[in-house]
Amino acid sequence: MKILVVAATSLELDFISDIQTSEKNQVIKKVLGVGQVPTTYHLLNHIESLTPDLIVQIGIAGSFVNDCTLGEVFAIGEEYMSDMGVVETGTFQSIFDLKLMDENQFNPVLESMEGAAFHYCCIMKNIPFIQIRGVSNYVGERNKSKWQIEASLEAVAKSTQEFISNI
Repeated sequence: MKILVVAATSLELDFISDIQTSEKNQVIKKVLGVGQVPTTYHLLNHIESLTPDLIVQIGIAGSFVNDCTLGEVFAIGEEYMSDMGVVETGTFQSIFDLKLMDENQFNPVLESMEGAAFHYCCIMKNIPFIQIRGVSNYVGERNKSKWQIEASLEAVAKSTQEFISNI
């Protein structure tokens, strides 16, 4: 099985540099870039050129809820694209500000910058996929000194190794 493992940054992929595979699985690792647009572009190019049987996206995520422990790992089941909007008179207006969508419609647990684009591409190309995220921070004030990126990525690497070993 050809398994494509993708991440937004090389830092995220570095944590799985020594991933062990069986003879039946080939793992290819690729950096897609940060955000939905680079993710979409590069992922679709890799899908076309590599024709993977399975795609695994790994990385960090922010938590909207304090019940999550920093470093905890999640397999993401659903994604929503909600960070869209327009600039009106010099101010960004989200789809919620514009009343195009009810901001209470969803109860998100985690946020990632690339997950929704990743899910969309895999669904549209009919390729099996999984997204594995480690909680690095709580959503709110962007104080990176409180983030636990390394612990989150170590936990993601362990979970990714376990997942691939069991295929």
